[in-house]
Amino acid sequence: MAEKGFGVKEVNLIGASGTPTITSPNNLNLNANNVAISTNVSIGGTLSVTGNVSVGGTLTYEDVTNIDSVGVVTARSGLSVTGGTSFFAGAISAAGGITGTATTATNITVTANNTANETVYPLFSDGASGSQGAETDTGLTYNPSTNLFTAGSFSGGGANLTSLPAGQLTGTVADARISTLTASKLSGALPAISGANLTNLNGSNIASGTVADARISTLTASKLSGALPAISGANLTNIPAPVEAPVVNFTVTANGSSAYRFSGGGVDTSADDPDLYLIRGQKYRFNNTTGSAHPFQFRLTTGGSAYTAGVTGDQNGVQFFTPELDAPAQLYYICTLHSNMVGNIYLRGAGGNEMNVGVTTSTNGVLVHRTTNAGPLSGGGSYDFTLPANCYKVDFVGHNISTSGSGSPAFRLGTSAGILASGNYNYTKSGTGNAYEGSKNQIDAFDTNLNAGSDTGEIFMTFSSSSASNMWIFHGMANRRTQSGNMFVMGVPDLGGNALTTIRFFPYGTGFDTGRFSWTAYCTS
Repeated sequence: MAEKGFGVKEVNLIGASGTPTITSPNNLNLNANNVAISTNVSIGGTLSVTGNVSVGGTLTYEDVTNIDSVGVVTARSGLSVTGGTSFFAGAISAAGGITGTATTATNITVTANNTANETVYPLFSDGASGSQGAETDTGLTYNPSTNLFTAGSFSGGGANLTSLPAGQLTGTVADARISTLTASKLSGALPAISGANLTNLNGSNIASGTVADARISTLTASKLSGALPAISGANLTNIPAPVEAPVVNFTVTANGSSAYRFSGGGVDTSADDPDLYLIRGQKYRFNNTTGSAHPFQFRLTTGGSAYTAGVTGDQNGVQFFTPELDAPAQLYYICTLHSNMVGNIYLRGAGGNEMNVGVTTSTNGVLVHRTTNAGPLSGGGSYDFTLPANCYKVDFVGHNISTSGSGSPAFRLGTSAGILASGNYNYTKSGTGNAYEGSKNQIDAFDTNLNAGSDTGEIFMTFSSSSASNMWIFHGMANRRTQSGNMFVMGVPDLGGNALTTIRFFPYGTGFDTGRFSWTAYCTS
């Protein structure tokens, strides 16, 4: 065939058998718009294509070692490598993701994540170098939003750790790690440890135990306060002499609003309104624990004003009472709010008069009780005498008695029903005026003699019982210093079948100006 072009519309290679062959001693150039091969093509040598190769189906390279392309290899639907190793001398640029397992890599590209509130897992490997696999641990997590790194435990130095909560510490802190402990850092109770080397301990904070004698320095007055315990003072020296007589203390309480009660001074603590016995010149302390509910007042008479000689303090609290040497033989204590809370105070000693409230036993077995009021009588108060047990006779002696205005001295009797003052007295009087008085409210038989401010005189009255304790008579006489003649009286009281318990001497009408008196009681045992 000549080496030149020729025009052929169609070439049909037909043979009975074998493979038809087109042979050219040089290159075979096919210059056409398209070369269409409808069956398989087998190329034994090198296929050089200066344009593009378009394959509609699958391009399979059998027994081909390498594909060498001087340009770009473009795969429109993907590149699948089923075996061997793929080597890329340059960078790999992928619009989507590259999936699979990378066995060798020197660098990876990461981005910052400081705010996402999520749990991420740090990567780590089994070895420090070489080809290693990347791994995670579900117990090792990190949250970028909270900056919280979480692990089961940590091991290693904690020198740079800060803001550790004390409540999360376990174990024992070494002594070298503890700085100076100030008071603001301590709370609760210290454990049982030795305090031998402790200094500057505040003694006011010692709440229990006993301080050894060697730890106690000299006790000065400025270091002592409060009451000393009950200890022996046998070895005390240089004790100054007392500046006054010892004080007897009475603690005053109340039985409701009916009576006072006392403790101290030998008084029966369960007795209501007991008699108190004081010595002139001695100092007494009365602590009224009832306060303003029952103001505690001293009086000369039950109905008079406050007795203030030798008394200091507060009626609603503590009062001191030092009876003067010429104080009267009898005083009273009384509640200024409840007149029934009243009792006797008997004074002894020094130059004052005394009221004998004790018992004198005679050789014939008669007991004599004598009570003397040193006076002077004054005001409108009443003077009551309580009969002792087994009393059968009472004598009254009044001296230098005078009353105010038209008042007169009088008597009333009392039983368990109270003081009788309603038609209980019947008597006959004689002397300066003879008359029978019936259903009188009091025994005032001497009103014709001692019934004016200028009248002054003496009275003697005796109250005597028969064999029955509730049957009594009375008789007596009186004189008036400014008038001749005496006054006599005798009568019978109506006690209503009750035993006589009290005899009252009082000024009927107005009050006493002057006078002194005494009672003497006689008892069978």
